[in-house]
Amino acid sequence: MRKVLILFFLVLIFSLSVFGVSKGPKTVAEITAELIEKGILEGVYTKEEIKMDGAVTRYELALSLYNVINYTDNSMAQLHKYFSKMEILSGKIDELFTTTNVLSLKIEDNRRLITKLQNDFSERFDNLENDVSLLEEKVKSYEETIAKLQKQLGFTLVGLLVVAVVAIYELLQP
Repeated sequence: MRKVLILFFLVLIFSLSVFGVSKGPKTVAEITAELIEKGILEGVYTKEEIKMDGAVTRYELALSLYNVINYTDNSMAQLHKYFSKMEILSGKIDELFTTTNVLSLKIEDNRRLITKLQNDFSERFDNLENDVSLLEEKVKSYEETIAKLQKQLGFTLVGLLVVAVVAIYELLQP
């Protein structure tokens, strides 16, 4: 990567010195000023003494290359910091995904449990309704049986009373 940047910079410097003005929207002066601001041509030229034509000296080329290497190293250091932060963030994102998956599984387990409890409750409620109906039928049957027994007991008591009255009457007769 560093070699590619150095080669690109060399081509740029030589094209600036040979052709004078770039084919793009910027002039050589604008490009050189921008390179000075970025620190690549720092110490080689000032904004006031930008060379528009002429050959590049070995000193200018060496200093420019030195600045390109420093610029690249600084950029790589910043990229390394960003990548380190991205790795940390990526780890945190992985943790969040793991936590989310665990929570999702727990939620799904809770949903299944709630559904099971609802079904159990519904089944038990239905069974209770059936049991209540059976109990109501038994109570009704017992009430009918009690009523019959009361009638029979009533007739029996009346009969016993009649027998007792007749027996007492006969005993009292001379």
